[in-house]
Amino acid sequence: MTLTLRGYAGPVDLPRLEAVRAAAQALLGTRLSALAGLSVPRATLRTVRENPNRSVALYEGRGYRVTATLPRYRKPLA
Repeated sequence: MTLTLRGYAGPVDLPRLEAVRAAAQALLGTRLSALAGLSVPRATLRTVRENPNRSVALYEGRGYRVTATLPRYRKPLA
């Protein structure tokens, strides 16, 4: 039996202020370091590609890559 450990980095909100953006990068780094300290070889996260705060750019800057996209469905309620 093989056990594969995987971690989830969790969301990081990115307000438009650059100081807060730097804090988000630091928080993400801390989370990834904690997972690595637990010998977790892979971390997965989800975000919204259309996020105006450029969350995808933050994650790609930390070494993540897009591996899948999910479709969006909308339906008028009226």
